Amino acid sequence: MARFSALSILALSMAAVLVHAQPISKCHPSTPTTDVPSVDATVLFAAGQTKLGQYLDAAGIDQQGDLFVGNNGLVATSNSVTKLTGISEPSIYYTSTDSNLTVGDIRFRTVKSNNVVTKQLYLTDLTTPRVMQLSIDMGTGLPTTDSLKAWCQDASMLRPMGLDVTSAGHAYLVGQNNNPTSGTDSGDVWFCSNTGAAQRLDQLSRPNGVAVSAAGDYLYVVDSRLNNAVPYEAKVWQYTLNKSTGLVQIAADGAPVKKLLVDFESLNKTGSEVSYAIITDVGGNFFVARSSLNLVLKFSVAGKLLQTIKAPTTQLTSIALGGTDGKTLYMVGSCKNADATQTGCTYTWINDAAGTAWTSQQ
Repeated sequence: MARFSALSILALSMAAVLVHAQPISKCHPSTPTTDVPSVDATVLFAAGQTKLGQYLDAAGIDQQGDLFVGNNGLVATSNSVTKLTGISEPSIYYTSTDSNLTVGDIRFRTVKSNNVVTKQLYLTDLTTPRVMQLSIDMGTGLPTTDSLKAWCQDASMLRPMGLDVTSAGHAYLVGQNNNPTSGTDSGDVWFCSNTGAAQRLDQLSRPNGVAVSAAGDYLYVVDSRLNNAVPYEAKVWQYTLNKSTGLVQIAADGAPVKKLLVDFESLNKTGSEVSYAIITDVGGNFFVARSSLNLVLKFSVAGKLLQTIKAPTTQLTSIALGGTDGKTLYMVGSCKNADATQTGCTYTWINDAAGTAWTSQQ
C-alpha cells in the first residue's frame, strides 16, 4: 500500500503507482502513545542498501516466512512482486504480462487436500479494481505466468488498497476513491468467497488496511477521513464474522455488526496522523502501522494498547509477521539517505506470537 505525501507524488509523476498516497500531517505529537512499553525496531535493510526504489510497500509473507512486497518504488515495476528475504539480495519475483496492472497488495495461500499441496498468490489491481490469482509452481516456487486470472471483481469496487486471504480461500479487501475530501461512502469493504464471488460488506470513508483474526471471528479495518487532503478521524473498526461463512454478521436493522474499537484521537490525540496496514497474530492481537508517526501499535482483541514499536523510517508503509517461526514483525517503508534522497528500507521486531497470515499457510 504505497504511502507517500502529495508532494512526493508530484515529484515522481507517479500518480498511477502511488495511488495509496495520503498527505501526512505537519504536526507530530511528541508523545504519540499512552504509557505502554515502547521498543526500537532493528534494521534489516538500511537506506541505500538495496537497488530498489524510493520506498517499499504492500508486504506479504509466504509459507516459509519470506518477505515480499507488491511495490518496490520503481515506476517500471508497478506490475511486479519483489522478494526481499530468503535470497542473496532483493530481486523481482514475478512480473505480470499485463503491463497495465498496478499491484496494490499481496497475499499468499497454501492449500492442502488429500496429501496434495498447492500454493497461490493473490494480487489486488489498482488500475482495474479486482483481485487477481496466480498458481505457484511447486517445483520452482515461482508463479506460473499463464495462470494469472481475474479471480474476484465487481463493477462497483473501488481501488483495493488492502487485502487479506484466509486458509479457507476467502478474501477481504478494502478500497477507496482517493478523493481529497472523503465522506462516509468514499471507501468500501468487500468479501470474496473461495469461489471468487464478490459481495460488498460495508461503506466507510477511506479504509487502507484489512485483516481477519486467527480464529476467524473478527475482521479489522483501518479507516480515516480526509478534509482538503488532510487526514483526520483515524479509527479501527472491528466487524463480527460468521465463522462458517466468513461473512459479516448483520443486525436486525440490516446494518453490519461492527464496533469502533480504536479512535486514535481519543486514545492519544493522533487522529490526524495517517494509519495504513493492519495485521493480526494467533494470540488474538492486531497491529496498526501509524505511517506518519513511523510507529507500529500492538493492540489486544479488546482494543487495549499493549506495545509501541518505533521504526526510524521517514514513512512507514506496510507491515507483516513472518520469518521461520512467523514471529518476526517486518516494517517496510522509506528512509532518508545521507544526500537527503529516499530509499526503500526494512526494520524488524520479534513478537511473542506468530502472525495469522503465516500460520494459516502451515
